[in-house]
Amino acid sequence: MLPAPDFPPLLTGHAVPTHEDPLNVAFEGARLGRFGAGDLCWSLAETHARAAVVLEPECSLAKALPMAPLMMVAIGDALGAIGPPNLALMYHWPTTLLVNG
Repeated sequence: MLPAPDFPPLLTGHAVPTHEDPLNVAFEGARLGRFGAGDLCWSLAETHARAAVVLEPECSLAKALPMAPLMMVAIGDALGAIGPPNLALMYHWPTTLLVNG
């Protein structure tokens, strides 16, 4: 098994078993009040990188939702900055970023 990743100080990582979806775990944790802004649920799967970050925008959902494409581009830029020069990124709205297919 891979070691747990190091997250920046603003994020708190929560490992999710391979048979569970990090997005569902994040939704349920936020609904129950266990997770809040900065909690990051990440999958222990070694074949795919899957994660969900809990955010608490200071505006309505109607205003926050249009910010989602910007977040996807920011994640792609971050991966592009740390990956090899020929890293292929493809966006599948609303929740998927494919890396090298």
